[in-house]
Amino acid sequence: MKFIHDELGNEFIKKVTSNYSEIKAKISNVYDDWGFISLGKDKDMANFFEKNRGKWSRFVQIGMGGSTLGAEALNEFLGTPEGKSVQFVNNIDSQMAKTLLSYRPDTLYHIVSKSGATTETISNLIYLINHFKGDLKKQLIISTGNSGFLKEFADRHSIKRFSIPENVGGRYSIFSPVGMALASFMQYDIDKIFQGASETAILSGNTPSFPYLFSMISSELFNEGKTDLVIFCYSKRLMRTAYWFRQLWAESLGKLNKRNGKEIRSGQTPIVAEGAADQHSQLQLYREGPLNKQFCFIEGPIDDDQKLSVSSEFSAFSYLDGYSLDGIKLVEAEATKQSLSMKSPVMTIKTQTYSEKSFGKLIMGLMLATAIAGEILDINAFNQPGVELGKVLTKKLFNK
Repeated sequence: MKFIHDELGNEFIKKVTSNYSEIKAKISNVYDDWGFISLGKDKDMANFFEKNRGKWSRFVQIGMGGSTLGAEALNEFLGTPEGKSVQFVNNIDSQMAKTLLSYRPDTLYHIVSKSGATTETISNLIYLINHFKGDLKKQLIISTGNSGFLKEFADRHSIKRFSIPENVGGRYSIFSPVGMALASFMQYDIDKIFQGASETAILSGNTPSFPYLFSMISSELFNEGKTDLVIFCYSKRLMRTAYWFRQLWAESLGKLNKRNGKEIRSGQTPIVAEGAADQHSQLQLYREGPLNKQFCFIEGPIDDDQKLSVSSEFSAFSYLDGYSLDGIKLVEAEATKQSLSMKSPVMTIKTQTYSEKSFGKLIMGLMLATAIAGEILDINAFNQPGVELGKVLTKKLFNK
């Protein structure tokens, strides 16, 4: 993985990294409290999927927010092996339920909720049960916390249950059963995923690594008035990663108060843009609208196999000759960066391969960057009181 920030200039980088030693010392005091750091391969889960290999060809994950987004990112990044399929029920919608929650004997249904009481997830579970024609314990698995309705439900019906550690929040839970159940079903190399993650998790270097640089740059730009973070993604296989990161950055850093109670209303608003499509829908605003945006481009390796052969009939477009479609998109990405960097800060994250190890590195790097940014801003990056209020008010409306 490469992190490119040349457009920001040496003076700016010098400025934001001047207190690196101080920040690193602060992180060393809290690092061991970050639950997502210590996650590793779940042997019980590995044994379960090995024992049941071949029973199901379809995997449906049911959850909300971090309970599906990480798994979606993982699947899109690594792809679906031949003979298998996967769908995600990540909202409550009647048409989606009719399509994805109709009973099929070839399907393993994975119900995910850390609290065990997420209204939307429970609603979809009830819908599934209402239309289920088989034996629940033969086609359902549940990932949840160590208490709550779903734990009790799973134990009551002898449904296989995997635990989400109490110190790992939903948006940081991709390396728990939330994401690794899908990885086991797809037979991805989980050891390689954790190898990549562990290599990125080393934060003791003398110079700031990617997680430090990303967090220090973004925190400084936020303080300078860059209140929006535009995640410009130029690879279809990274789009779900961009949406996963959108939740991670927004929920973790969008806070009313500092730890001492002082009101600050922190946090950049993350916006996902897809290249090259959104050059034709958003770029006008980004170039000539408010200069309150930081841009982060996310790119992966391109498929350069099928290059265009431009005939004389298309002579006006001869400049496309010899380029693949992905190659054209990469040129457009560079042009977009250059145009934006004239007035706005631009940086780029590049993953060199679509491999398990690369995925582990990218995801761990972004989670660490988010947690470090929380420390720099002196806010709690692991709670979401604003979300909880909405849940309370929803239940009050149902009880009227």
